[in-house]
Amino acid sequence: MTMHKTVMASWLVSVVEQLVAQGLDRAELTAGLWGDQAALSKPTRQFDRVLARRLWQRAAVLSPDPLLGLKVGAALPLQALNIITGLIMQSTSLRDALRLTVRYQRLISNNGRLTTRPTRDGLLLCYEVTPSPVPMHPAHIDSIFAALFNVFLRCSPQPRVHPRRVTLVSPHTDCQPDYSAYFGCPVECATAEASFEFSNDALAAPFPVADAASTLD
Repeated sequence: MTMHKTVMASWLVSVVEQLVAQGLDRAELTAGLWGDQAALSKPTRQFDRVLARRLWQRAAVLSPDPLLGLKVGAALPLQALNIITGLIMQSTSLRDALRLTVRYQRLISNNGRLTTRPTRDGLLLCYEVTPSPVPMHPAHIDSIFAALFNVFLRCSPQPRVHPRRVTLVSPHTDCQPDYSAYFGCPVECATAEASFEFSNDALAAPFPVADAASTLD
């Protein structure tokens, strides 16, 4: 993938649909962001990451909801993550799913990069924002984390797949109870880095829908 057009249409169009479902006016939200509407039906088309960031900056102006990103990400269809959803569903465990997500995530978007760091008894999944003239809105990052967690949970719907802790750059510290209710763990807002912290027990949680014969790597 080149570093020019780096957000896949399957993700971006799904985000727009969920922003509209949250009550935002489609015309106000998308005015001037893209021209050829027919091209939006091509799920593998790539858009410049600046367009995605401008979309979220505009959405934040149009909506006063501090949980907009969380709500949009939680409602995104599995198709939004395109190939990543398939890779996660074929994973045998959360650890395997994280490995594949980190490796192939930038096929979907280069707005940021997922990395992992070992902890004393688990793993930290971190999100590093790609430098750009247009800043990445915290709600944008919220949507990514909510969408990823939703896929993980749907592949292994058991309590131990929940992270031990989540940190978010969102400045809305008053909304920490709402974030905690969604992620099923303590959440700290207004941090310098967005991350999931998983225990070894969570990482070993089996995904019952996995293809046992799969050799994805």
